[in-house]
Amino acid sequence: MSTLINNLKAHMARHELNARELAKRADVKPSFIYDILSGKSANPSSIKLARVAQALRVNLADLVQPSEANGADGGGAANHNAIHLPYLTVAGKGAQRHVATKFTYTPPFAFNATWLQGVMTTEAQYLRILHIEEDSMHPTLHPNDHVIVDVSRNTPSPPGIFALFDGHGIIIKRLEYTIEDINGRQDRLVQIRSDNPHYTSYEKAASELDIIGRIVWVGRNLH
Repeated sequence: MSTLINNLKAHMARHELNARELAKRADVKPSFIYDILSGKSANPSSIKLARVAQALRVNLADLVQPSEANGADGGGAANHNAIHLPYLTVAGKGAQRHVATKFTYTPPFAFNATWLQGVMTTEAQYLRILHIEEDSMHPTLHPNDHVIVDVSRNTPSPPGIFALFDGHGIIIKRLEYTIEDINGRQDRLVQIRSDNPHYTSYEKAASELDIIGRIVWVGRNLH
């Protein structure tokens, strides 16, 4: 039996909920819960699963990680006040692109729940961790920094630093709306800039951008 099935059953039993009651609380169809419990759904929607976790008053990681690693069995006081944020990954292309949650290969980041809820204005289910690998946003962001991406905020108003999907992978850029008059009509454009002066700025129509979310926090090692 999979980790997800075991953890889901344990948390349902703790709250004395059956599949239909949980589905109603999480605003998902009962078949979504039944398919997970029966093993029919091996890769359920991370968005719907986040709703299920919220209905059970646990973190998403508490459902998909082994219980001894995240305290799903009720033990482990060190993890009791922790919120686990998964790494950001993107699956698919074009219209089929969706933000996925990667738990399989990389363990989630654990943050103190009181601190995270105090500094973030968004619920934890919309936050993802992203590892910075290139220098286009230096000196603001450094290679090997870790940032938190708020995937619920994907419009550049106000201006800020965002994660985008360029058709090949995730890039980080500073975005700001601009207005230009083209052929007698106004088209809303977005200026796309790198903080590193070695990279060229450019503009694109807002409708052509695939914005994943806004960068809201950065952490790095001090050497």
